Amino acid sequence: MEERTQSPGCGCGTILFLIVALIWSGVKIHSCYDKSIFLGNTKEIGGQKFEQWKADLSSSDENRRLTAVTLFADNANYVSSVVPDLVSLLKDRSPDIRKKAASALLPLGKELNPFQLQLFQALSDPDVAVQTVIAKIVAKSEIDFPSDAVPILVACLSSGNQELRINAAEALLRFGSTSAPAVPMLKKMLFNNDDECQAAASTLGSIGKPASDAIPLLIQKSDDYGCSSATEKAVVSFGALAVEPLLRALKSGSVSRREALDMLGDLGAIARACVPTLIRLRDRAPEDEKMYFTWALDKIQKN
Repeated sequence: MEERTQSPGCGCGTILFLIVALIWSGVKIHSCYDKSIFLGNTKEIGGQKFEQWKADLSSSDENRRLTAVTLFADNANYVSSVVPDLVSLLKDRSPDIRKKAASALLPLGKELNPFQLQLFQALSDPDVAVQTVIAKIVAKSEIDFPSDAVPILVACLSSGNQELRINAAEALLRFGSTSAPAVPMLKKMLFNNDDECQAAASTLGSIGKPASDAIPLLIQKSDDYGCSSATEKAVVSFGALAVEPLLRALKSGSVSRREALDMLGDLGAIARACVPTLIRLRDRAPEDEKMYFTWALDKIQKN
């Protein structure tokens, strides 16, 4: 019988290993290729080399600038290599280019710190669409913005553009009590749609004592399902200042007893002085409401 001899070729395990190794090396090569832009290499994007796109950002041809800035706005991975160029475009004569440049910068964080002044100036852009994006950068980024931005953001709260109003309110949150001049407009925003109500409520809570006259309005809005979470959180953030307005609302029935009791319970030990009043009100309350009083009293007395 003819004897079979094994060829010196690769076994199945070796072949599998080689396939995996080839795939892995391909992944690594691809990864390096993607990152080549950050290393100053000549990668092509959209049929043109990166260096040419970068040069186009400062082209004298407006169409070339717009095409280039649009490409970077749509490809966030490449933005960190052209930050100074994009910041320069915030002063471009074309509002479309300024908006695209701002949109491209939006995902960045601390990389924008060296450009605080330019971004601060862009807050006063005459184009509402540009202002809207810049206000969002102030709200979302990690930039250490100066409090000089507050008056500009307060003015934005009067804009006819809803998105700008919301972004400005969210940006004001980071300035705490310094945002006190915004209180009158933020109180009005509580009665706009849910998104505006949520943004206004959060910022009023961050302002603290200078915004305490907004507490009754926040309590009133806690009955609105769409913004109840934000308004309740804001009320509780006022601490002891919220106790009396909550008791008044509870006694008058101007707000759902469950909502008012939820907030008093969340205040914990801060509301301990009102325990005797809550017990009296519980004893007079309908049976289906007594459980809410009990829950609030338990939370207050446990803390």
